Amino acid sequence: MKYLLISGAEVEDYKFLKSEVEKYEPDFIIAVDRGADHLNKIGIKADLLIGDLDSISDDLKAMYKDKILKLKVEKDDTDTAVALDYAIKNNADEIRIYASVGSRFDHTLGNVLILKRALNSNIKCKLINEQNEIELHSKSFIFENMIGSTTSFFAMDEDVIITLKGFHYPLNEYRLNKYDPIAISNKVEKERAEVLFRGGNVLSVIAKDK
Repeated sequence: MKYLLISGAEVEDYKFLKSEVEKYEPDFIIAVDRGADHLNKIGIKADLLIGDLDSISDDLKAMYKDKILKLKVEKDDTDTAVALDYAIKNNADEIRIYASVGSRFDHTLGNVLILKRALNSNIKCKLINEQNEIELHSKSFIFENMIGSTTSFFAMDEDVIITLKGFHYPLNEYRLNKYDPIAISNKVEKERAEVLFRGGNVLSVIAKDK
């Protein structure tokens, strides 16, 4: 099943969000707390609302009265993490999370870190907003037909051995540790660009300037 989660970070372009939902054609949509408001603005109702409901109106609560998984305000996980766990436990094959990269860096970083939960279950999961597409990888991968795209790569474990082919700044068997920014802001130069690595997980970011 294809899951789409809408969290509560800022949405700068609702046309972008609506277009993404329509193109993705998810089987199940989860509104994460304030994400219900984002969906309401583009005329879409989620299949489930998850959250402590501290950020949405009474009207929206009423709209979802039979489709709410209400969480405690004080808890050991974020609303988005709980929603991700729900998708993982309910037959997700692919998950996209929108409105998850915003001005609260702590929440953004937390959302990046929980990508590991999906990866542990062999589920493809991305964080997406107007400027970024973020994904965690456990094995080598390829970018196709993306010439000119700005990409960055980060080791999420110590001493990942990485090779980049088809990029403006190639790397060959480079020992990348998780504190090394050498692979930030690269450019795809070939129709087929390869990211080959071993020894840990790699976070990729496809980025666009405003």
